[in-house]
Amino acid sequence: MLCIIQSRMNSNRLPNKALTNISGIPLLQRVINKISFSDRVSSIVVATSDKKSDDPIALFCKKNKVKYFRGNLNNVANRFKELLISQEANAFIRINGDSPLIDSNLINIAVDYFKVGTCDIVTNIFPRSFPKGQSVEVLKSETFIKVCDTNLNTEQKEHVTKIYYDFPEKFKILSFTSGGNYSNINMSIDNLFDKEKIKSIINKLKDDNIGWEKLCQFY
Repeated sequence: MLCIIQSRMNSNRLPNKALTNISGIPLLQRVINKISFSDRVSSIVVATSDKKSDDPIALFCKKNKVKYFRGNLNNVANRFKELLISQEANAFIRINGDSPLIDSNLINIAVDYFKVGTCDIVTNIFPRSFPKGQSVEVLKSETFIKVCDTNLNTEQKEHVTKIYYDFPEKFKILSFTSGGNYSNINMSIDNLFDKEKIKSIINKLKDDNIGWEKLCQFY
């Protein structure tokens, strides 16, 4: 299945976040590496903007032979829509580009749920019970494209799946949970503090494909 990584450079809290160096490896590359452990993923595409500020992401993708797509900076929903049309994908996995510790097994679980159901979206954040940075969503492209053609507000354009959670009665949503509540743990990178914290954890890891539950022990 197609996996789309949402990534941009113009983060206010951590400038040039997408390619910031974490123990010798750029953040975006770490996300790609983690996703690649999933055998449910057939193709990875980085969705970035067509602004000059994101030229470094495009250059990184070219250099490392990673597929990428460029679209509107603020209307991320439309960026995804155009990407999906170009790829002719029936469904897709959405992963944020600030999740260097994403568990590939959660991707597998979400894809498997999607394949056996008839849902518009499979999610593990509605409600959130996994750590931030372990968010996985699998979406039906047909429904998503139709949603993009409606009158989305600014937040729904930027946070592309928000419309599903704003109006859950309009969609077939399948949500899976951790069995507990780990929502207070942050495994994503939003600022310099997050970066240094995750860097220290990565430096202690012996297994690049460690699961989210074992990672919680470091917190």
